[in-house]
Amino acid sequence: MLPLNQLMLNTRCLLNLTNRIIFLPLTIVFIVSTLSLLLIDYQLRDELHQRVELELTWLAKSAMESLVLLNSPLTLSTVDRVAKHLSLASDARITFIDDSGKVMGDSMIPIDQVPILDNHLNRPEIQLAQVTGIGISRHFSRTLNEEYIYVAIYRSLKVGGGTSGYYARASLPDSTIYYEVIKLRLALASIAIVSMLTLILLSFISSRWIARSVEQDRLDLKSKIDSGIHDIELLHELDSMLGACSELSEAGSVVKQVTPRLLPNSSGAISIYKSSRNKLEFIMFWGEEWQGVTEFKPEQCWALRKGHSHQSDHNDTQIYCEHFSHLAIEQGNKASLCIPLMALGEAIGVMHILKKEFPYSDLLLTNAIAKRVGLAIANIELRYSLRQQAIKDTLTGLFNRRYLFESLEQLVALGMRNKSQIGIIMGDIDHFKSFNDSYGHDAGDDVLKEVAKELKKNTRIADIVCRYGGEEFCIVCPDSTQEETLLIAEKLRLAVAKKEVKLSSKEMVTVTISMGVAMFTNSEDSIKSVISEADRRLYQAKSDGRNCVRGDV
Repeated sequence: MLPLNQLMLNTRCLLNLTNRIIFLPLTIVFIVSTLSLLLIDYQLRDELHQRVELELTWLAKSAMESLVLLNSPLTLSTVDRVAKHLSLASDARITFIDDSGKVMGDSMIPIDQVPILDNHLNRPEIQLAQVTGIGISRHFSRTLNEEYIYVAIYRSLKVGGGTSGYYARASLPDSTIYYEVIKLRLALASIAIVSMLTLILLSFISSRWIARSVEQDRLDLKSKIDSGIHDIELLHELDSMLGACSELSEAGSVVKQVTPRLLPNSSGAISIYKSSRNKLEFIMFWGEEWQGVTEFKPEQCWALRKGHSHQSDHNDTQIYCEHFSHLAIEQGNKASLCIPLMALGEAIGVMHILKKEFPYSDLLLTNAIAKRVGLAIANIELRYSLRQQAIKDTLTGLFNRRYLFESLEQLVALGMRNKSQIGIIMGDIDHFKSFNDSYGHDAGDDVLKEVAKELKKNTRIADIVCRYGGEEFCIVCPDSTQEETLLIAEKLRLAVAKKEVKLSSKEMVTVTISMGVAMFTNSEDSIKSVISEADRRLYQAKSDGRNCVRGDV
């Protein structure tokens, strides 16, 4: 039997050895973890600052694009309203400043206080944007009594009859980043504390198990970070591709390719309002072939009725939208999600998604996708509308003179390559001035519209029908012989003569049209001289009694 003092010594040595075995690795792990967390904290803070600057740059550019696409005059009330609408979608402060430094709109300042704001021309970001096109700075805002991060974009805009420089500035309080950094630090600190407690507990059981657990935790964290970075990169790719789309079909192709990578094992579709806004029609889908309805009324979708997303689960805890009801029966193991597509505070459509389940991360992603798709569709429709206004005659819906000559340039080049002819038909409604004097200009407009419909209805798909001016029309017939062009002109003449036009006074009238035909045969003559020749033959038809076609046979 050992002496008492030896027993106590052995016990103390055993405790010291145990303490060393437990606390030495823990100390090392603690030091390594602390250093790793500091490094991660530094990298995350740096990345957060960069990401905020990138997002503010994107917001400033988007704000400038909104100002460029604005149809209204750039008044204080108009510009300030745009700033406040954009701020609602981004939570950032949006400011518009004119070339003289005067603030024209600020999302954080009431409109009645905007005119009394200080001149901003001496702001660092404004001065830098004036030189390089983009300026980034941090400084104290005396107006809001807070430190801000500013990103300004400068561009010259058409205002009235001339051009004027405008600055679009997006900003966020520096405290926003500070609070995000604090949250990151708390999150990292929480992870560190939990990890340490876990290590202390598991060190008494198995050091190998601790090592494996730490390694698994590391891999899981890396996987989540990689997944998050991957999603962010895909969202930026979606943003970039949608911004470059000029047609809805192109946007549909982008959505079809990118969305399944963001939301695996899902299928979905996008529907937008018709011009009457009484129905929505299906325009694009991804995943499996879409089996849902292709047209439905707004009241059939709970998301549109509520004004925000609507989720329905397959466990009967939610109500399916009416346009989803048959899919809920056929695919009873899937949940559905409808998200309104918003642009400038107005719903322009809805995104429908079918998936087995929607975890919180997927809900965040779907909302981010919906915001980008909604803005892209609105921009595409706006560009299309502006293009149509530029090339169409508002009264008849026919192409205008500007589009005629733009198209003729291409058709002439194609005809020269293919050695093909182009038929030009000039038409003029007979006795139109007398008709206007007898029935009034409103009746004259009715006649112009009905004649335009007949001309459009009785020409080929490749033919271009334009309103040349007043009651005169020009029809371009690509790849046509003279005989074919004369037959088309005669067909149009007969169609107009047979058409009865119902006036607003309920009276039925008929009109006739005279036509002249000339050919562009790849000779030395210019296309303008051919149009002049067709016009000369038109007036020959007028001289020969009207309601006839004249041209060389």
